[in-house]
Amino acid sequence: MVDGMARVEDQGFEFVAIFDADFEPPVDFLYQTVIHMVRDDNLAFVQTCWTFTNSDSLLTWAQKVGLDFHFAVEQRARSFLGHFFNFNGTAGVWRVKAINDAGGWESDTVVEDMDLSLRVYLKGWRSIYLHDVKCPNELPSTLSAYKTQQFRWLSGPMQIVRKSFANIWFSRDIGFLSKLNCYWFFCRYFVFAIVTIVALLASPIVLWLDPWTWGFPTIYFLVSANVAVVVYLYFTIFSYIFLLFSVVLGYFKMWAMTSGILGLKKSKSWKVTLKFAANDNNSWLRSYHKPYTLELALFAYYGLMLGFSIWYENWGLTAYNGVMSFAFLVVSFGDYFL
Repeated sequence: MVDGMARVEDQGFEFVAIFDADFEPPVDFLYQTVIHMVRDDNLAFVQTCWTFTNSDSLLTWAQKVGLDFHFAVEQRARSFLGHFFNFNGTAGVWRVKAINDAGGWESDTVVEDMDLSLRVYLKGWRSIYLHDVKCPNELPSTLSAYKTQQFRWLSGPMQIVRKSFANIWFSRDIGFLSKLNCYWFFCRYFVFAIVTIVALLASPIVLWLDPWTWGFPTIYFLVSANVAVVVYLYFTIFSYIFLLFSVVLGYFKMWAMTSGILGLKKSKSWKVTLKFAANDNNSWLRSYHKPYTLELALFAYYGLMLGFSIWYENWGLTAYNGVMSFAFLVVSFGDYFL
């Protein structure tokens, strides 16, 4: 990005469109986006909607569900309400003046797009999301490629928390409520981490610290949890499959967050997400990964909890641990199954 901007720096261009190599923008993309920039001089960037050319496996289907929610709900709502939302790194148009005003494209995090989005927001610039402008692209089709992408997407925001936490508070160009909304944007990641920890500790707590009895609190919790799933994902078997996928990958994502917030060396390396072309059936292109250590360890943990659940004749917990241990076993060899 920096090299590309440098090549056209002296040519007087006002806007720059950004695409990853696998994106296929519509022929009238510039007309549908630049017109908004021309009408509003305070608009820093325009983000458009991603659509997907390959959602024919469990892995790519689960990604599509999550990203469709991100664009159709999160980006759309934040744009409409005027809250901070991040540029997604591709399929959008930036105003060169806004980039320069915020200090340029910086590479001290692995999510330069989100970092720049925050810096222009703190400078008082606006941005909009256009849900009706669709840009097809390819999803990572192997678990190793997906985990590479997710590690960057989860460790990067934590790097921004380290870098910009004070900058948000001391910004003079946004109001107090906008600052709180920015903090929530980044702190919500910690909520997901807490849910993951609860899922990890549920079994020993129920077995040894606070055994469940079939009274009102337990029944209320189970009913409310399932109603939450229904509201969020609709009531189908696929809802629970997606929820299970999210929980199982949550431990890896929590490790990525920890790496980013602690500034570990692994979080500072930028790795390209491998794509194989959605219409390319040459399986020899795919580089399969050895079994994943973290997921194998969690398979062993939930397998141990399964044994204790059976020993104590806690059949509800037996079902939970059985499902979780099987899910982690599958993900451990996910490049072969997903």
